[in-house]
Amino acid sequence: MIIFGTRTLQRNKGQGQFHCPRCSMQRGYRQISADRFFTLYFIPLIPLGSAGRYVECTSCGGTYGEEVLSYNPQVERAELVADIRRTLILVLRATQRADAVHVAALQSVLREIFDEEVPENEIWNDLQLADQANAQLVPFVQQRLASFNAKGKDLVLAAAARLLTGGRMLVPVDREVVDELAIALGFTRGTAQSLLPAP
Repeated sequence: MIIFGTRTLQRNKGQGQFHCPRCSMQRGYRQISADRFFTLYFIPLIPLGSAGRYVECTSCGGTYGEEVLSYNPQVERAELVADIRRTLILVLRATQRADAVHVAALQSVLREIFDEEVPENEIWNDLQLADQANAQLVPFVQQRLASFNAKGKDLVLAAAARLLTGGRMLVPVDREVVDELAIALGFTRGTAQSLLPAP
């Protein structure tokens, strides 16, 4: 009786350090290649091709696609904060509050909420670029921030309200802009109103 079949063999193709999504920190990894073989009497004889490659965390055992090796949380956070900063700049532009007082308020909000120190001239440059491009708040938010989770959306909305109020209540025109922002972030009108300070 002849016994034949297929079998997948895994081989270690490399190792190093990466940011493990499950551990949320730098960990060691093994890069694994899985190859299928034709077997005769359980002995792998003829390669049938690759069954795939993956990365395995040596700490938690989590497995991921190879693209995880290019993930850099610092770069992602910097891009995220830049998108939020630009959103807040468009809030200032929409409320016609692009003045020195509100630029300083924006610096303060970014410092307090996101622990980011943004030079004043960078904010003025962003304002100028937004004017030149005639950038609009709602399309920008729908394009750049639509993938935010609920906590991130709450944070953006709270930052915008804080930027415009300076600890006081929102005036009707500011409330309208913040309401547009909330709806662009995917909140319902009722939900948006409950997140904002009462008039």
